[in-house]
Amino acid sequence: MFASLPGLQNLDLAYNNLTGTLPASFANSAIQNLRLNYQQMGLSGTIDVLSSMTQLNQVWLMGNQFTGSIPDFSKCEFLFDLQLRENKFTGIVPASLITLPRLLNVSLSNNKLQGPVPKFPSHISLHSDANNFCVATPGVPCNPQVKTMLEIAGAVGYQEILSDSWRGNDPCSNWEFVTCEEQNISTINFGKQHFSGTISPAFVNLTALTNLYLNDNNLTGSIPDSLTKLTQLKVLDVSNNNLYGKIPAFSSSVKLIARPGNPSLGIDTGSGGNSTGKGSRGNWGPGNPSLGIDTGSGGNSTGKGSRGNWVLPSVISGAFIAVISFIAFGLLVLFKYNGCQGK
Repeated sequence: MFASLPGLQNLDLAYNNLTGTLPASFANSAIQNLRLNYQQMGLSGTIDVLSSMTQLNQVWLMGNQFTGSIPDFSKCEFLFDLQLRENKFTGIVPASLITLPRLLNVSLSNNKLQGPVPKFPSHISLHSDANNFCVATPGVPCNPQVKTMLEIAGAVGYQEILSDSWRGNDPCSNWEFVTCEEQNISTINFGKQHFSGTISPAFVNLTALTNLYLNDNNLTGSIPDSLTKLTQLKVLDVSNNNLYGKIPAFSSSVKLIARPGNPSLGIDTGSGGNSTGKGSRGNWGPGNPSLGIDTGSGGNSTGKGSRGNWVLPSVISGAFIAVISFIAFGLLVLFKYNGCQGK
């Protein structure tokens, strides 16, 4: 709709009762000045579509219910005024915003932004108070463990619950979902949080990590190979997700729990034209030969586990019963024959 209106340059609908999300038709439109601030009930959703509105000069979205992270504005070279205060934005302020050539005014106050306070050039007027930044001084980096945890949060979409509970520059100071030993993160429990996204390779930076619970979410993608480098890891629970691809070769000391759920995990889809229809199990990791509901050390699944381990015992027991039945029948015939001869 809006892309088909090349003459529309100014859209001012501030102080109304609009609801819903920004329309996808904003993309590639000619809008220069966009004012949707202070809707009574609040507009919601992400503002990702703004990254493709290359003619933007001024954006006023304050006083709404927008969520998600601030998008990449690198293509919006004419943007000079960006007002995003009083929303629910999470995540890290992108570097592409800091380097915009014409930017003069930025208001980010009263959100749930994380990471370091952005350091803009001195000629830019910045308001960024009342957020969840790790430190108060602009440009000062976060603690390395905090930086890693924010990378992990980014892989699941910078969930609001993580921003609300991860405050300050010490993840071992009452951060939810995190347990520490000697100021090092040892356990992360994201189980049953309904997170969507992927498993971040950044977990490898938490060298003291012992237990990682990612079960009962909506995670997709593969299990990163980098997780096999976590030498202290004892438990990895990824059950009840939608993961797929090759299972990395974890050490036999790692208890990998991937069932139930993840029906495509460990299935060789036949890359290179060797597809077998339903796929083969050739990609199952050497350290996890029988991935079940509870795969313990050495890959010995318990519970309802993989049915692949039931085949041989079933065949043997069936053959044994058949042999016994045949012998019993033969003895019965022989007994009756001898009885007849005695008469």
